[in-house]
Amino acid sequence: ANYADIKRSREKPIVSLERGIVNPGMPAFFGWQKIEFSGAVGDSFEPVLRRNIASVESDVDLRVGDILERGKVDDKIRILFLDVIKTMQIARFVMSEYMPRLIPNRSIVLQQDYFIDLLPFIKTYQEALSAHFTYVGEVGPMAALLCTSTPDGSIFKPDVTLDEANQLELA
Repeated sequence: ANYADIKRSREKPIVSLERGIVNPGMPAFFGWQKIEFSGAVGDSFEPVLRRNIASVESDVDLRVGDILERGKVDDKIRILFLDVIKTMQIARFVMSEYMPRLIPNRSIVLQQDYFIDLLPFIKTYQEALSAHFTYVGEVGPMAALLCTSTPDGSIFKPDVTLDEANQLELA
């Protein structure tokens, strides 16, 4: 399907999820990037997000808030850019909710923090699904993966756990 076909099937074909709360490193980042924002740590930066997508807002379903509350998606996913996996709870949510919605030989997963050792569960959880992906490449800390078969995210449901030996092997 091309973008025009996708646009006909969904009013806003791009779903963007963002917590939208300033963390301690963001004021400096805003300064470096010359982004106009005067909020403090803990404030919402939703106005900055909305300003940044103004030219394409008719295509973007921007959901600001907790991904665990606002992140349900019913449609197939063609591009899954993940820069939200900062806790194991969010990782489990992403793996169980989004991975089963990928399209074999079409969907691309971009794992922003894959090569950052401070978040080892990202690599562990992605590797638990490695039979469903082909590694395409990397850009800095980000891994690009092609979905080759639709993963079953059931191993990431809250009542299922990966034992420590399995996690160590996957890491």
